[in-house]
Amino acid sequence: MQIDTNATLRIAHSNNAAANFDPPNDAGFNGDFQFHTMVYDRLLQVDVKNAVQPMLATEYKFDAAGTTLTLTLRTGVKFTDGTPFNAAAVVANLQRAQKTGTVTATALSKLSSIEASGDSTVILKLTKAEPAFIYTLTSTAGFMISPAAFADSAKLAKTPVGTGPYTLTSADTALTYDFTRNPGYWDTSQQFPAKARNQLILSEQARLSALQTNAVDQTSLSAVTADQAKNSGLQVSTVQSISPLALLLNDKLAPLDNPDVRRAISIGIDRNAVNAGLNGHCQPLQQPFPEGISGHTKDSINYNVTEAKRLISTAGANGATIKLLSINLEPHATITDILQAQLTALGFNVVQTKIEANLGRRTFSEGGYHAFLIGTTATAPDPTAYLDGFAFGAANPGTKNYPELLALVNTARVQPLGSAARDTEFGKVTTYLLDKPVWVPVCAPEHTYVGSKNLVGLTSMSYTNVQTSGADPSHLQIKVGS
Repeated sequence: MQIDTNATLRIAHSNNAAANFDPPNDAGFNGDFQFHTMVYDRLLQVDVKNAVQPMLATEYKFDAAGTTLTLTLRTGVKFTDGTPFNAAAVVANLQRAQKTGTVTATALSKLSSIEASGDSTVILKLTKAEPAFIYTLTSTAGFMISPAAFADSAKLAKTPVGTGPYTLTSADTALTYDFTRNPGYWDTSQQFPAKARNQLILSEQARLSALQTNAVDQTSLSAVTADQAKNSGLQVSTVQSISPLALLLNDKLAPLDNPDVRRAISIGIDRNAVNAGLNGHCQPLQQPFPEGISGHTKDSINYNVTEAKRLISTAGANGATIKLLSINLEPHATITDILQAQLTALGFNVVQTKIEANLGRRTFSEGGYHAFLIGTTATAPDPTAYLDGFAFGAANPGTKNYPELLALVNTARVQPLGSAARDTEFGKVTTYLLDKPVWVPVCAPEHTYVGSKNLVGLTSMSYTNVQTSGADPSHLQIKVGS
């Protein structure tokens, strides 16, 4: 197979807001991850089995106490502005990403100190043992930016300076982004296309049509159009997500301030009907943590409309208004319509509002809505990723006042990754959340990535952090003859 190094990789995206190329300050929709990976590398990355692998850091090691993490860095790497990538650059990046107001502040709040030891070693000290912290460096907090670009944050948001395989050459008001291959990229094991273009095509049917007519090489689709893609003779790669769709609940607003009402919603949702509404492409979730994640137990949410209605009636919540927020993106829009009908049948007065995808998280965080269907975007295959975001983090506009839950989580999170003790302690967290939900798991969608016949690397892209942070198209290739 011969790779066409003169080709232009053509990608169609659906993120209808201007990308922010300053990852720690990108408060918008998570779709920007696909743009960030074109120009930035992370310190670490995950493989198909969600195991942590090297990227800009070649090695990592915790001390015996689990509170000191030492990173050994790749040498000879430069940012595209000529600034050396070294330990000082890593320290500057992590300290900046740790500042209050960044989207990465919560994830990095566990660091008590960040120090360079020579040019190629960084020592991170944690406030307490946190084995899952390593995954933080595979996600947004791990992107490395040239420190020389920090002085002008407004410019950085539009003009990225990283170590990645491409540089951004232009971006227009139609949200088309043009990239040029980075001739000095450190990873010489792969042949990259000379250029890449990522253009907005908002309609799923239009994106599929663009692939069928060879107008683009790759795009992503939801479960709503997945079957059409499979019948089109195109390459299709489907990944079961560990970042499920969930209904976030704002317990500052009545009647959701009553835990019995929150439990009524959890047991009153028919997840099988949701899955059927998506042609079987959204696996029902009966627990707060998906299968394969520590804390997933044999217990489950038992669908029981009669009990749900009793709880609602006892709480005096019959006829209570639930302001339901959704984004106008599939499969969210279809699922929210199904949930609205189900919640109405339970006795609520449900008022749904659909808004642009990039405004969803920010709007819900302002606190005026009771519930929001969100793709949980777990930054790690670990329960802490869900809990830090949806119970105690910025995604929850509610009280965040769950002392019993916090105590259980703090006991569980220090246990070694993959250990029986970690499973046991997070199992106790699951028991708590089944009884007193903070968020309501709905289903785990399939990620469907579609490519032209001459595209190389579709399956690898689908597993490059897509289960956690988002799709990474930066290493796709085109065969000669496309």
